[in-house]
Amino acid sequence: MEIYNCRIMLTRKINWIPSWNGHESEIKMLEEKLFEFYSTNSDYYEKIDFTSDNWINPDEIGYQEIIKIAAFRDSICEIGCGNANLLVHYPYLASKYSGCDFSDLIMRKNRIAFPEATFSKIEEPNTLPFPDSSFDFVFSVFVLEHSTNPSKLLDECARILIPGGMLAILCPDFMGQKKMTSQRAGWSHGTARQKLKKGKILDAIVTLYDNRIRIPFYCKKFIKKSRQHPLFMVNLSPTVFEHPFIPDVDAVYVTNRDEIITHLADRFELKENDKQLTKYAKEKALIFLRLDKIG
Repeated sequence: MEIYNCRIMLTRKINWIPSWNGHESEIKMLEEKLFEFYSTNSDYYEKIDFTSDNWINPDEIGYQEIIKIAAFRDSICEIGCGNANLLVHYPYLASKYSGCDFSDLIMRKNRIAFPEATFSKIEEPNTLPFPDSSFDFVFSVFVLEHSTNPSKLLDECARILIPGGMLAILCPDFMGQKKMTSQRAGWSHGTARQKLKKGKILDAIVTLYDNRIRIPFYCKKFIKKSRQHPLFMVNLSPTVFEHPFIPDVDAVYVTNRDEIITHLADRFELKENDKQLTKYAKEKALIFLRLDKIG
């Protein structure tokens, strides 16, 4: 059985902070590290490209709903567009499509692949490179959880939408599931099952405790507090900086459906999901929101 020193044990710390007040220096440091990661990591966008075919998968009802909305809008914008996989499968949308992301290389490639569309590099985290009231449909797919300042990014989405425009958000439901994919559980990288196979019995036990008791306890505490005021909790110590990349170890916002709705309530009207969308979100542990901008 392995012995773990104090330095490694400290990585279990749940280092989550509210992003909206009093933590500017910590948030700024995290922003800079993630900005460098997204801007310079040459194979990041390939590693997350495994969801490309979700746009044509009839079981991915959230994706299909976004396509339906986009088809009847005049100007659409995808936040965190990556390789613009929507256009790979639905090129007819290119003439009214704009996308943005951190990688200048990916944006240049997209411009060549989809010359009718518009692609812009994000120069500053949580600030969108578009004028006010530019679009009648803005959407993001598995992007919000990567924001170091989710409330600001949501404000930016509202800013670039015209009155009567729609915002659609698809992301994991971390608070609702009482888990966080970028939070270290146990004293080393890996699942409890993987650690048992390697003979790390104590580490496996601690990992189970973290995933089933400790992290859910923190989530319940923050859910309760966020009912009084949205917190937008951010994980300052995502495991993406410690281990080889796998999807969502770079997520930092501990997504909370209710606080997203509360934050936007003065500017948007929530459209209730139908039974299919509700079932889809519940079964896949996702948040799917459609909101109409008021005024």
